[in-house]
Amino acid sequence: MTIIHVICVAFHHRNGPIIEYVYPPFPTLEGESTDNDVGVKLPKEWKELPFFCLPDGAHKNNEDFVWFHLPPVAQWTGYDKTSFFGISCYRQIASDQLINKTPDITRSTVQKAVLVITQKPIFGSIREKLNVVTQTFFEQKDFSKMEILSEFHTNLNEQLSKPLTDSVLFNGTSLKTLVHSFRLKTLTLYKLFFLEKRIIFFGSKVETLCSFQYSLISLFPDLIRNLQNVASPALQFERNTKEIINRDNREKVERYGMPLSIFGKGCFFQPYIPLQQIDMLTSKETTSYIVGTSNAIFLHNKECNPDVIVNVDDFTLEFRNKELEHIVSLTPADRKFIDEIIKIVDSSWDDGNNDIMFDGSDPSIRSKFELYLFSLLYSIKLYTTSPSNSTIENQIHQMEINNQIIRPEQVNVITQEFIQKELLTDFNLEWLKAWMDTKNYNLWEVTTDSDVLDVPIDGHPCKGSSAFDGVEISLRNTIKDLNIDKKMEPLKQGFNSVLTSAESTFAKLVETTKKRDVPSADGTTAADSNNKDNRVN
Repeated sequence: MTIIHVICVAFHHRNGPIIEYVYPPFPTLEGESTDNDVGVKLPKEWKELPFFCLPDGAHKNNEDFVWFHLPPVAQWTGYDKTSFFGISCYRQIASDQLINKTPDITRSTVQKAVLVITQKPIFGSIREKLNVVTQTFFEQKDFSKMEILSEFHTNLNEQLSKPLTDSVLFNGTSLKTLVHSFRLKTLTLYKLFFLEKRIIFFGSKVETLCSFQYSLISLFPDLIRNLQNVASPALQFERNTKEIINRDNREKVERYGMPLSIFGKGCFFQPYIPLQQIDMLTSKETTSYIVGTSNAIFLHNKECNPDVIVNVDDFTLEFRNKELEHIVSLTPADRKFIDEIIKIVDSSWDDGNNDIMFDGSDPSIRSKFELYLFSLLYSIKLYTTSPSNSTIENQIHQMEINNQIIRPEQVNVITQEFIQKELLTDFNLEWLKAWMDTKNYNLWEVTTDSDVLDVPIDGHPCKGSSAFDGVEISLRNTIKDLNIDKKMEPLKQGFNSVLTSAESTFAKLVETTKKRDVPSADGTTAADSNNKDNRVN
């Protein structure tokens, strides 16, 4: 059963957000009742649940969606001991519109949220259905009628009973929007995710926060199917080996050791984090995190100590860790790679329909990043499985001492070592060194072998790009980021006017010169006559 619970959360005038209704009911907790006078009793592992559903500033919006993760509950038997995934839709209505106004409604506006708890991160596939049900629930104008929520639970499970395809899991993400918004910084964000750093996504629109994070997750093959342990830094990453997955490149994905375990023990991933969970970021147990928030307190709390703040309102990256900014800087080959994607996205951009053709579509972008990743992994495995430069040099030096003949193929090995290192340079050697120091790299290194090299890949997808190319690409995208084209339009028009006038004057001057140089019947030119007149005078 994919759908675990459908829940209603309300804002109580004294107690804040509370759980009003759960279907099916939570298991009874040992030694206590499942409910009390202020809502349904929650296990300690889920004590923050109501605060996910009615986020900070909820009263400012008529509607929004929130994606979040919940850890397993130790006491609940029959439930998987892995992360759960939640999506909520909150709305508000004027209390004087209600048909049945209960005594606990004391404010002019009633806020409630309907949420779904699932075993899989299928946010996009649930979103539209949840939106319709929440709207219908509010249109009843009687919140004592909860039957619609229990029916929703049954219908959802029937609709999602088939094995989940990648398209179902990716529903709700938008790589095209990500690239169109962050441009060159899209690849910077992608490379940041490898490094197990402390990253905060900040913005006013909660669903946008969540969608951008999951869009980046979708760029890592099979990772979205393996998020069982993201809800707590205490959980240990384990690959999902039970699920049958149908993919065209299944063999390649397995050969390359996918997915990368970027959310291992000590890492915390929460697409939306309420203030009540801030201690998760300051805990010694949390060594790295990726979270989203609409509350600026997270940005100013020194104990949270983020390495990077990603602002999804203005699409900027603020590096609190200045060294990291240098480490993840893009090489000329990197810039060319992402710039080619940006050009396709820009040329096919259509706000009304973002997937009308394959070029520039999400599957197209995802396939390009997959090539980038596999090229990276191939180049690394090629380099790390070869004898080291120092070992070869020592062997040759010893052979020289012993007056042994150095065969051409031995010199060729050194040449190959140099070439292999050059293949890595296009990915940024400092970034590679930082990645090689992470837990996820070391796990990948020990769980993959030379099978990765079975199908040769010729280095970086855009290898051989020059530094000049990188400067030109950066300048063009900076102009785009700053909207300089629009801001300079009046100046550009003025310049064009001056240029047109200058061209006209120059054309007249050329015409006059031509007339002066055309010979008359006696073979003289106008210029000759003028010179003669000047001599006579």
